[in-house]
Amino acid sequence: MAKVPRDKHNNSRFWNEITPESVELSLPSTAWRHEAKVNKQIQVYAQLHLLQQLIDSLPVCVSYVDKNRCYQYANVTYQAWFGVKPEDIYGQPLESVIGTTAYQWAKVNVDRALAGETVVFEAVMPYKAGGNRYVQGTLVPDYSVEGTVQGYFALIQDLSDRKAAELALQRKVAREHTLWQITQRIRQTLDLQSILGTATEEVQRHLQVDRTLLIQFTSDHSGAIIRATAQPTCSIDLASRQWQAEGLRQRCHQHYGQGTVRAIVDLDAEIDNLCLSPWIKSMAAKSAIVAPILHPQLDELDNLWGFLIVQTCTDYRRWESGEADLLAQVADQLAIAVQQANLLSQVQCQAKCLAETNQALERANQRLNDLSHRDELTQIANRRYFDTVLQREWKRLSRSQSPLSLIIFDVDHFKQFNDYHGHPTGDDCLTTVAQTSQQMVNRLPDIVARYGGEEFAVVLPHTDLAGAATLAETIRARIRDLNIVNFKTATETVYITISSGVACQVPSRNTSLQTLISEADQALYRAKQEGRNRVVCWGE
Repeated sequence: MAKVPRDKHNNSRFWNEITPESVELSLPSTAWRHEAKVNKQIQVYAQLHLLQQLIDSLPVCVSYVDKNRCYQYANVTYQAWFGVKPEDIYGQPLESVIGTTAYQWAKVNVDRALAGETVVFEAVMPYKAGGNRYVQGTLVPDYSVEGTVQGYFALIQDLSDRKAAELALQRKVAREHTLWQITQRIRQTLDLQSILGTATEEVQRHLQVDRTLLIQFTSDHSGAIIRATAQPTCSIDLASRQWQAEGLRQRCHQHYGQGTVRAIVDLDAEIDNLCLSPWIKSMAAKSAIVAPILHPQLDELDNLWGFLIVQTCTDYRRWESGEADLLAQVADQLAIAVQQANLLSQVQCQAKCLAETNQALERANQRLNDLSHRDELTQIANRRYFDTVLQREWKRLSRSQSPLSLIIFDVDHFKQFNDYHGHPTGDDCLTTVAQTSQQMVNRLPDIVARYGGEEFAVVLPHTDLAGAATLAETIRARIRDLNIVNFKTATETVYITISSGVACQVPSRNTSLQTLISEADQALYRAKQEGRNRVVCWGE
């Protein structure tokens, strides 16, 4: 075996890379090697100690159980849970530490872990010394070098506080949902009976009680159960549904006039202190919550409308504060419903009158709107509406960069028509031309308008020049085919015709609406110059 050179330079370089402190102390090589081994052991022990501190600081039970189901390791959390020190748990069977009841429940998961399966579970564990805890457990099998399971690692976390908070939150959400259901029902209908039915059913469903009652005082101070939802084993006899007693309403008002809600665990013990005691006693109930329903519009001494009562018949029940709060909130909502019901007839009458007034106003507004948009003579769109639509379509189509076409046409030789037939007949002729043109324009965005005198215009959004020219030619031919005599001479009969100018533009920053109108008008002028009874497109 080749020897390592012993010169000082080489030794210093070699050991400086491993333990530079040894070089400074001028220790022999054996000491250097021993020192490195000791340092490594110290580091391992320190790491193990730190790991132990970390595991003991965790608020969870960490343990190792061998294949014989005996503890080989447990952190200090076991002492907080079971009152046993970790060193006293070593070697103890799992069943003796957690208790037989908890072990019987956990056995199926332990069997799975020892069979080589990683197990994650949540359950309520009835520990012997730790009490009932809602835990989440993770069991991870430990394999030997040969590949057999020699035990498992266990991590058990107490989720009792979190689970209790979750359950409390669920109950709160359920209460809010119940109240929301009733509130929504009140908002959706003014039918008091429907609202009362929804209230009793929702309260019964949420609180899981045997009986839910709605009691109402009448004008003669008698009381009656007007709504009841009950389990089959907790029915109410007919005699208990109505009763009369002198001063009953006043006595109840003394206890409940300020909206006080009473949660009663044992009715037998407190029956003498209840204003409704004779009837509640006859109902054979054990526990109850009594919530008053106060009418806000009645006098202070008469504002007690009735009660919302829930009861248990089979067992005594210790009520939670949230349950009493829910009943108080439901009673407040029912008070609103009662107020709505009392005002129902008045509201319906006012609503009917208001509806009739609104309908008349709507008809009048529609009539005014039609008059403001319609030409009085021809009954098509007038010039003002034409300007409005043209500007609106120009702005709209500028965003989509779609074409806008315009047709302007007028009746040829219309002055001669008036001279020959008279102005009343001339008005009839213009109306015929307008209505005939209107029939040729079928799309909703398109309009035909009276432009002025015997001139008319057609606005055609999303229509190119060729499409507009085709429509203009169709209108021209249809007017000519009417065979309306314009005037007669010694040699011929002249019929009513029209001349049309057509223009098209794609609205943009480089174009203008006035240019479109000017181009259509100039095209119309060319049609007149070229002999009338024709269609001329701008640019042709």
